[in-house]
Amino acid sequence: MTNSVRTRSQFKPTRTGQGLLWWLFVGIWLALTGLPVIAQNVLPSVQGTGALAPLRPAVGRLDGRTITRLTVDLEEGLPPEPSLTEIIGLHVGEPLTAVRLRAALIRLHRSDRVANARVFTTPEGTDGVWVRFVIARQLRVAEVTFEGDTIFPAEELLSRLPALERGSKITTRTISEGEEALRRLYRERGYFQASIRARVSPPNDAARARVTFVIVPGPRALIGAWQIDGNLKIPLGDFDAKIIQHPAGAPYAIDFVQSDLQRIRALHVARGYLDPRISEPRISFDPATNRVGVAVTINSGPLVTVNVVGFELPREELRRILPVLRDGGLDDFTLEEGAHQLLLTLQKRGYFFAEVGWSRQRRVDEDRVIVTYTIEPNRRYRVQEVRIVGTNVLTYRDVAGDFQTRPASLIPPSRGLVTEDTLARDAEVILRDLRNAGYLQAQVVERRIGTGLSEEALTVLFQVETGPQAHVADIRLEGNQLLETERLKQVLKLKVGEAVTQERVRADLERLTALYLSEGFAEARIRQELEEVNGDPAHVSVVYEIEEGRRFTVNRIIVSARGRTSEQTLRRFLAIRPGERLRRDKLNQAEQALYATGAFRQVLIQTPYVRATGPADALADVTLDVIEAKPYTLAYGFGYQTNDGPRGSFELSNANMFGRLEVGSFIVRLSRREQLAQVSYQFPRFNLPRVTTLTDGVTAPILISGLFQRQARVSFTAQRLVALIQSELRFDAQSALIFRYRLQNVRVLDLRVTNPVLQRADQPLNLGTLSATYVRDTRDVPLDATRGFFVSADLTVATPRIGGSERFLRFLGQAQGYRRVTERSPVVLAGRLQVGLARPYGSTQTLPISERFFSGGPTTLRGLGFEQAGPRDPVTDAPIGGNALVAATGEVRFPLLQNLEGAVFYDVGNVFARISDIGLGALTNSLGGGFRIKTPLGPLRVDAAYLIDPPFYVAAPNRRLTKFQVHVTFGQAF
Repeated sequence: MTNSVRTRSQFKPTRTGQGLLWWLFVGIWLALTGLPVIAQNVLPSVQGTGALAPLRPAVGRLDGRTITRLTVDLEEGLPPEPSLTEIIGLHVGEPLTAVRLRAALIRLHRSDRVANARVFTTPEGTDGVWVRFVIARQLRVAEVTFEGDTIFPAEELLSRLPALERGSKITTRTISEGEEALRRLYRERGYFQASIRARVSPPNDAARARVTFVIVPGPRALIGAWQIDGNLKIPLGDFDAKIIQHPAGAPYAIDFVQSDLQRIRALHVARGYLDPRISEPRISFDPATNRVGVAVTINSGPLVTVNVVGFELPREELRRILPVLRDGGLDDFTLEEGAHQLLLTLQKRGYFFAEVGWSRQRRVDEDRVIVTYTIEPNRRYRVQEVRIVGTNVLTYRDVAGDFQTRPASLIPPSRGLVTEDTLARDAEVILRDLRNAGYLQAQVVERRIGTGLSEEALTVLFQVETGPQAHVADIRLEGNQLLETERLKQVLKLKVGEAVTQERVRADLERLTALYLSEGFAEARIRQELEEVNGDPAHVSVVYEIEEGRRFTVNRIIVSARGRTSEQTLRRFLAIRPGERLRRDKLNQAEQALYATGAFRQVLIQTPYVRATGPADALADVTLDVIEAKPYTLAYGFGYQTNDGPRGSFELSNANMFGRLEVGSFIVRLSRREQLAQVSYQFPRFNLPRVTTLTDGVTAPILISGLFQRQARVSFTAQRLVALIQSELRFDAQSALIFRYRLQNVRVLDLRVTNPVLQRADQPLNLGTLSATYVRDTRDVPLDATRGFFVSADLTVATPRIGGSERFLRFLGQAQGYRRVTERSPVVLAGRLQVGLARPYGSTQTLPISERFFSGGPTTLRGLGFEQAGPRDPVTDAPIGGNALVAATGEVRFPLLQNLEGAVFYDVGNVFARISDIGLGALTNSLGGGFRIKTPLGPLRVDAAYLIDPPFYVAAPNRRLTKFQVHVTFGQAF
């Protein structure tokens, strides 16, 4: 005889005394454990969360028998997962009891991996029992697809299905709600007869299934008629085609109807009916005609007059300022907002203590409302000075970038600004900065406005009491059990005796959290508190309260490979293996690396809990789901430079060649001086061989490229054919080491020099070069930096051993630095240093002119024309470049207007024929200034430079180089 126990079945108890006693025991046990009972879903192909039902009494009669066989079967017919047997927790040779059997069902239920479970018990022999579990796994979404004439983009359809995101549970409820959400979307767009049906595909080994919505939209409904009723004071004939743009016979969509109602409202406001009441449209659909009736009730309301007295403002400005004139509405909030906007307008003009009131008068007999704003502008002032007094820790200059209270200025023209609102907000800014500096008891005790020497000049004072600066008395870590305190303290940067700042405490909190996540503590929670020592605010204890949670180990890695990308390719990005600690930092790096490929619009890495393996240890799966983006990217750009004229670029790339996340690209760049065409292929995750532990598991992208370049220089034209292999070792997000091998064929055309040595050296030549480049970039915004550094150093070796015919060494290094004058000052100091050194060796006596250094122009030495620095030909006076380059620039950048920035700069440097020629006396010096206009294409830069003591021309000793240069280009100089 076989006894069957179903978690969703309900059985009547037997009438035997034994059965009653057994049921009493089960009832008491259920009451004590608080076992939840969850309704069973009924979708045939989709199992929801299974309900746990009372065990069949016959199981009680098998109590005490020994388990001789234990099997676990999946309803889908797939092989069972070993982890399910571990979750069940029963073993052959152990005695069977109803309590242990129910506990096994509870564990399955709580594992969140089972939708439904049934258990069968069959006696074997005299005292044995065969226990068989039949389990329906909890399916989760692998992806959602659509079939049929969907009409709308898949992205829009997916946005209506938040409960079916990748990794979500598939249940009857989520499927039916998804169908209804899509039906609602199609009804809103006019497809009232759309048929939408969900289909769930057979799951894979990881219990992931595809959900497909089969869509048959049917014909789109048309608008049958508009029915407008109510107290309408505008003739219906005025609702012409400009107002109701979707009349009878037009395609229906609720958005179309709402836009027409907005135009009806705007017409009322324009006619002076500033408080129209327009009901929600009443939609009726006739399936016989496939037409939609639109009914709406409109009450135009009274005619409204808005007056502003006490201060004259243009009517157009009032329409922009007052919500009642712009959007309509007579409620208190709308009118009060109008008064607030008027007050702000006056304060911006110097009437800092203006008063604005409003009144609303209803004339029922005339069906009219008069709204009056009364303004008392009071005296006009200008803010002469804003000061923070009572401390030398913080000055107004330090917080000017965050302050709303501000002094008068000439550029941009302003009388300054001060209001009660700005004073209150700026006091909070002061407190924030002082507390971040360790003054935890700081207070702004007074905000005072006084007049200066002139009665129209105001001085704004913030009186501050800082209190003592808090220092760290001790650092305590509480609650940690598995990670030792000493190890945790090693990551803390804040030390005993140092000043306490909120910023540094938060940074240490983030370091502790990162350490726990890297050690597998995915549930770790850490809080920090500052406690005064013996009531002394100058000495505080920094306390970190730690809840470690469980330590997770990777059970399985499940990759849902959909689309063109192979599963093997995706797994290469996960630097984690089953059996290892679940490191959140590595998963975050994998997510960032996958996004960086440009091949995906969504990357989802989840770590679902599997089961506990000890009091503080557990297993978790790692699931990776991706949604691919369109592989092809088309990019183009335009620019301008004084010495080059208009420039344009075009790039076509495929970020997922052959489904292996390899990148192919084609680039064209055109300008008057340069024409370039380049074809490239990149292997983004090339695995380095394991030479040392430093290269174990390290990947480096490999780029293979071929290009043609024709570049017009000031003294010649260089035409290059280049084959390039490049690889990059990235140490962190800010620094990298780049290796390149180039094989070039260089032809020099239109050579405008008479030096016979250079003429011989620049016949068509082949160059084989190896180079290594170190780059470190800490700039906040690379194209318009305000802080940070950029450092690069490139060393190139040319030798016939790797192809080519020339021998030389070439070094080019540069360092750029940026910082604000103070932490929050808008003024930026920028500097750059460039050093270039080259030397031929062996049989090569002269460096080819195409490989020499040149300088001068809008991005280097701005007092000189394009490539005009350095040695010149004695006959043609054309620059011939040199073997050495030294150039330095200092620049001050400051704001002028909202989208206008000014700059002053000093450039010094030159190009030298030989390295030994470098000397201070040979440097050129330039002073200048300019402005940058912020545009969508980047800053448009205009610089004017004056060359101090310009060099003489060689061929014309009595004539100097031009003293003034004007440069126009996009982007900062550096």
